[in-house]
Amino acid sequence: MFPNIPLLQLNEMLAHDSLSGAVDKLLEGASVTSSLSPSKVLNDYAKSVVNESKEISITISRSSIWNAALQFYKSAKSYPEKLTFKLNVEFDGEEGIDGGALRSTYFELALKEGDEKLFEGATTARLPKKDMGLECYFELFGILVVHSIVHGGPSLRNICPAIYEYIITEADMERTSETLCISDIPLNMANADLMSIIQKIDVCNTTTELDGLLEDEKFMVIINASRWPVTKPINIQSKMDLLNCLVTEELIYKRLHNIEALRKGLTYLGFLDFCRHHILVAKPLFIYESQHLGAEQFKDLIQSDSKVSLTSEEETALKYFDAYITQRETATKGPTLSMLLNFITGQSGIPPRGFKSRIIVKYTTKSLPYCDCCFLTIHLPKTTNSMLQFFEAMDYAVVGSGSYFFKP
Repeated sequence: MFPNIPLLQLNEMLAHDSLSGAVDKLLEGASVTSSLSPSKVLNDYAKSVVNESKEISITISRSSIWNAALQFYKSAKSYPEKLTFKLNVEFDGEEGIDGGALRSTYFELALKEGDEKLFEGATTARLPKKDMGLECYFELFGILVVHSIVHGGPSLRNICPAIYEYIITEADMERTSETLCISDIPLNMANADLMSIIQKIDVCNTTTELDGLLEDEKFMVIINASRWPVTKPINIQSKMDLLNCLVTEELIYKRLHNIEALRKGLTYLGFLDFCRHHILVAKPLFIYESQHLGAEQFKDLIQSDSKVSLTSEEETALKYFDAYITQRETATKGPTLSMLLNFITGQSGIPPRGFKSRIIVKYTTKSLPYCDCCFLTIHLPKTTNSMLQFFEAMDYAVVGSGSYFFKP
């Protein structure tokens, strides 16, 4: 009835409306996302699983974030309900009461370290490592991802599209094959022969060229080790099927045990089911999209209250801050806007669920700015003598804070 409407869009529309309601909207030409805010859909899901009336606190050392995370999520496997409790984080040897910023910092650090230990490949298309014996860690990492997202922390946003498609479609290989990309194969010594044969097959234009190529014994070993059917001939007509087979073997099947363990971890709190019912909301949580934070987008995060009267010193400081944000967007040296955001909020990017409120600007007579990350508040120095002095104070504070981590 609607041949020009993508299947994912139809599924998303049906997930939010009755069949008759969805049909009416489609006939009217409505977009599935026109009346739906992805952050609201995600927030509604999070509110349905998080129990704010109960709390759980953990004290961890910054030097052993990953080990602390593993211990926490191992216990969560036996007692999943603890994942729904409000999480309060305290870093060993540091003062501070967690109003949300310490929790976000924990999630960001844990995800970063888990990514470094368990994944490989391009930063925008991460692949689970092939190593055997990592299944339990991948399951725990999946639980960590769920825990972070439902409690307002960051998500992955850099999984290889083929891995995401395999997990989200419940191993639908036809759909998964549509997202396979040769460039997602990691370039290393272990894959040198595979990449060589793929590149040579790719440029073959005749069956004779393929026959000559396959006379190389080591190439045939690679093909025979894949799931290529023994009875299926290799010719120019089957060339694309062969390439698809080799790439699928490398990206999916050689990593399948760890992909399945990651999938299992993502099922906690019904998160994977939520993702499958809200594809357009879920996809940006896993797939890389440019996360460039521009000056205007940053300024939109700041609370604007025209009813508050400012002194001349405060007006000047606010004007300098606005100019500082603009300058940081195009500056080639010094703090980036992501670092500035991390300085104020404890997160180097806008989290999937958004921030709980806008950034509040206050003022101080101190020479350097400081922040209350839990309350998304920055205190600007109002006694600087010039814009240059203000910029220098901001640079020194942001870089010196040491609280910026990896980009999502």
